[in-house]
Amino acid sequence: MICNNPSPGTYTWKKSRRQMPWMINFEDQYISDEQIKAAYQNTRLEHNINLNINSSPKLARLTRIMVTLGKRNSHPDAVVSIMMAGANIVRLNMAYETDKWHTATVQSVRKAGNAMYECTSEIYPLGVAVNLQGPEIRAGAFRSDKTSLGYANLKEGKMVKLVTQDIAKRAGRATCFWVSYPNLPRICQVGDRILIDKGAVLLQVTCIHEQAITCKIIKGGIVKDGKLIQLLDSLVPLPQISEKDIAHIKWASHLECDFLIMNHVRSEKVLYTIKSRFKEMNITRICVIAKITSQQGLENLDEILNAADGILLDRKGIEVEIGDKKLFLVEKIIISKCIKVSLL
Repeated sequence: MICNNPSPGTYTWKKSRRQMPWMINFEDQYISDEQIKAAYQNTRLEHNINLNINSSPKLARLTRIMVTLGKRNSHPDAVVSIMMAGANIVRLNMAYETDKWHTATVQSVRKAGNAMYECTSEIYPLGVAVNLQGPEIRAGAFRSDKTSLGYANLKEGKMVKLVTQDIAKRAGRATCFWVSYPNLPRICQVGDRILIDKGAVLLQVTCIHEQAITCKIIKGGIVKDGKLIQLLDSLVPLPQISEKDIAHIKWASHLECDFLIMNHVRSEKVLYTIKSRFKEMNITRICVIAKITSQQGLENLDEILNAADGILLDRKGIEVEIGDKKLFLVEKIIISKCIKVSLL
């Protein structure tokens, strides 16, 4: 079925021969009758040998699709299109936009679900995942002159100063910009590497001041407002849960969201803390997903698996620390361990 929307809030439908993903009956779809012999072999080699090339294909989607919502795809019409394409979960990133915008987006998701039910008489189980901002260091805004409206071009070989004074919060430029962590000069050392926007720009600390650090640009690139900053050689003692995160947890519970994604999980402690907060708030229906973004999180994966309801791998963040050639190994390890303990 295809949705045509001639005016906002009005849904008309026309039939199509194409069967939508949520209408597919998955019973008896996993093993084709012609492949029974191969399915019950004892080894992978014997399984492959006994596969029947003349068997009819069967559709069995064993994975689920999560879509991040932004300004371009958050209105009800766009959400309906996402649902028709087979999405199972929509994700809201609380590091961006306002709480008012996120509330309106959740309402759009509910409206889209109601529209699908009116058309198909089927309840479409579209989950809503709230990605908490968590312990992050971010760049300020670039607004100092006409050449720095929302971004700055950091050129390789040049010097740049990262300052922690709030007076520079919205006055960034290519030679100096604000960062959101006041203790940055205290934990950095000369020679430490700093990554911006998950690899877009690489800096190296050359001088430390009382409220700023000076860095050499090792790899240049464009830095936009609010981009993530990672300290590759320093252990950052940031609190795992902020007051803002607690407020967003209450907000997610009030709007009956389904998943809570914890950013930058490095150990199981933060997950147990979150679940204890759930008990205090009488929250019982939200699943906690641990987002792994660092090698420290990988090293503590077994303990994290015991506390989490699911795992989300930040491939780009992990790639920065271990390299792209080992990324597939990390994926295989995490998927296998999740299957073993029956996580998402």
